[in-house]
Amino acid sequence: MTDFQLPKYTSIVGSKFEKDGSARRYPGNTIICAIDSKSVAHDALVAIQNGLKSASFAPAFTFLPAQSFHMTLYRGVNDELRVPDEWPLDIPLDTPLDEVTDIFRNRIKDITMPDGFRMRPTRFANAGSGESQLFLEPFDLSEARKLTTAVHTLRKALNHRRTGDDNYHFHITFSYQIKHLSRDQKRELQKLNAGLFRNFAGNLHPLNIGAPKLCRYDNMLQFVPVFQPSLEGQNHI
Repeated sequence: MTDFQLPKYTSIVGSKFEKDGSARRYPGNTIICAIDSKSVAHDALVAIQNGLKSASFAPAFTFLPAQSFHMTLYRGVNDELRVPDEWPLDIPLDTPLDEVTDIFRNRIKDITMPDGFRMRPTRFANAGSGESQLFLEPFDLSEARKLTTAVHTLRKALNHRRTGDDNYHFHITFSYQIKHLSRDQKRELQKLNAGLFRNFAGNLHPLNIGAPKLCRYDNMLQFVPVFQPSLEGQNHI
């Protein structure tokens, strides 16, 4: 399919966002790790996003608020994916979302989690569905073990898996693509991504990610914490 045959808008329109870039209702829950908004790393993330906003093709994207920057540690459920492969097998598909969140909270109330993770960026690029994302990996072998243990602990406690969990790539999302780009714009975007990564990745070694929190959301603009598991070596918060 050529550029001229592509529809004007991407598949994200009508799902998470409207044609004008405003957020649609897309309720769900998730376990995320936030980035300290007062850190040097957060400043670098904001600079990367500002670089994207300055591009000639920026109107083709809708940008997430900087205060919502986070890394998803473990994906939960949402109302758009009430199907067996994306929903806990032991929870009925018609269970209200708030009730599922309460179940999740109860299932992780007795586990412990690290107080954060050290990550490092590997590349800045656009996902297959168009999101601008900074892809991450554990900073070293010790962090990799800690991250793997945390994910396995959550998987066992929640009794929940999602399609693609085994190949999931940790990342931070900056924007969602609303309109398709031309070939020239795609090439410009690739160059811009590479330049932004080159200019700011040095301030993200390591990238310190906060403690995991179970959050609910009504859309992609805000993630509201509802529970934080006990931290290893500390009392419950």
